[in-house]
Amino acid sequence: MSDGQNITLSNAVVYGNVIIAGKNVQLGPNPHTPGEPPGKKRIFLSHAHKDDKAFARQLADQLEEEFDVWVDLVKMPSRGHPFPNELKEALAACDRYVYIAGPAALHSEWVQYELAHALAWCKAITPVLRLGSWAAVGPEALRARALTYIEMRAGERPASEALDHLRRVLREDERPPGPLHAADPMPQPPPGALP
Repeated sequence: MSDGQNITLSNAVVYGNVIIAGKNVQLGPNPHTPGEPPGKKRIFLSHAHKDDKAFARQLADQLEEEFDVWVDLVKMPSRGHPFPNELKEALAACDRYVYIAGPAALHSEWVQYELAHALAWCKAITPVLRLGSWAAVGPEALRARALTYIEMRAGERPASEALDHLRRVLREDERPPGPLHAADPMPQPPPGALP
């Protein structure tokens, strides 16, 4: 639903184009020309600068060979466009959302803003645990969905193993949404309406 200024999506799966800040933005899977191989999957890397900015930059660099990674440290050098609009455009265009969990991320207004949009737009979410414990730093919205996280805390497992695990998960195709439970059935169109 749009009121001319804001778009509100509630548990919707949206594919196609939407207008964000006057720009036409593609939502849904990475579009490609039929008969040609698809392009790189687009990954949105969400992190709090206070947690571990260097880790986010390094992770983006390590994933860039195989994926098109959006991270604010690299993709927003000029800030010529309003910050919230840039975030929404990048989120709308991504195939997967990677949430780097840490104490600052849990309390970051911007990280929570990004997470709220990723959830509202039914993005495939991959949590990465970098600092703290999942019980302490995992957002309730992700813990309630029983999403498992990728363990990337220093000393918990070899870094190369953790990176390979993350790459495998990011390569997977997004699963379609499951059936709705406890939802009212869609109303029937009026007689004579086009299907």
